[in-house]
Amino acid sequence: MATTTTGDSVSSKFESDLGDLKLERITATGEAAATQVSMLSLLQHEAARIETKLGSQHPRTLQLKARLQGNLQAIHALEVERQLARIEVPEIVQDGALIHGRIVDEDGLGIDRLLVALVDRSGSPIRDTSEPATNASGYFAIPLDPQMVDPLTKEYQDGVFLAVLTPRRRLVHQEAKPLAVSRGVSLFVEIQLSRGDLTATPSSPCANVAVPSLIGLVEDEALSALQKVGLKSGERKTLPAPDQVGRVLAQDPAPGSQVEVGSSVSVVIGVQSNTIKVPSVIGRTLKDAKEEITKLGLIVGKISGKSQSDESIVRDQDPKPETEVPAGTPVNLVVAPPAKPDLKDILERITTDEAFAEIGISVAKLQKRLEKSIATKEQLGSLLGSSDEDLKSSFGLRDINAAKALMRVLRKVLEDG
Repeated sequence: MATTTTGDSVSSKFESDLGDLKLERITATGEAAATQVSMLSLLQHEAARIETKLGSQHPRTLQLKARLQGNLQAIHALEVERQLARIEVPEIVQDGALIHGRIVDEDGLGIDRLLVALVDRSGSPIRDTSEPATNASGYFAIPLDPQMVDPLTKEYQDGVFLAVLTPRRRLVHQEAKPLAVSRGVSLFVEIQLSRGDLTATPSSPCANVAVPSLIGLVEDEALSALQKVGLKSGERKTLPAPDQVGRVLAQDPAPGSQVEVGSSVSVVIGVQSNTIKVPSVIGRTLKDAKEEITKLGLIVGKISGKSQSDESIVRDQDPKPETEVPAGTPVNLVVAPPAKPDLKDILERITTDEAFAEIGISVAKLQKRLEKSIATKEQLGSLLGSSDEDLKSSFGLRDINAAKALMRVLRKVLEDG
């Protein structure tokens, strides 16, 4: 007898099968990690025995220590993989937005029970937004209802920022770059923190600190300098200073003043002139366009277009380039999705290179990292300027030698076109 399956049944079965595959992946990763941990104990015992017998510089001792180090790295990599497999990303409500990501330590392992909040540039919490705690994978998600997205972008023209706090609400980190929130967008942010910073004893709430000198710093550097001593950014004014565009010209309180922790420091930022020539940002990414507009003393106006991510490309602007306008004039932008590189071709060329085995990464993991990191041709080319340490961190490689091998392969693939 033939059986007819409804659409709902097919969907349910598909979701069930996906859940089973994910569970199998978690189980397999856990079993592999357990095997590595068992091997770790044996290697530690054998390394100690050989070192006692032959000395710390004997080739056999050094070989065992190298295997031990590789074993530790494998355990870390498997634990990271297990944590990633456990993440459940919520769906975006129609016309809503999602800000999500991970808080990780130096080894890429998630840090749990940290609070993540949306704040303005000065560090003040944005009302009516949730403050989720990171889970065991270090994952957090801040969903934004459709009714919140437009008011958020209009009210906070300097952008919204991610802040990380301890369970007792001690600020441990605030992102220097704003988030480009818009309808339908999903923004993923990974923040690496030192576990030592989380256990450090905070200053007393009523303690005084010396105001650092901000004069001459660019605005993001000034914000970071204030955060390091527990202060916030206060009122922001601008003043024509063609030679100091985007830098702090003056501050209040003055450098060296003693103020309470949590106090605000106002700054005056240099701009081109009271009458500003509108720059051409057509063809640039939305992120770069925003930075160029604001550093000249203009503000980002209405952004229109289906795709409004940081990597969207500006196709038109109003006012037009070279137009003379007063400082503070909004510049409206029309954006479009970026041109994406052929990642399938790039992936195939990398993985068939004779040096690919030296990288020590699976094809699936490399594909996942490329899809996460590369959205435009410009980003793809920028990999050639990355440091070995950046490549190691971005692609989850085991060591610097693996990063060097990846750089050699990338350079060959990209320079060959």
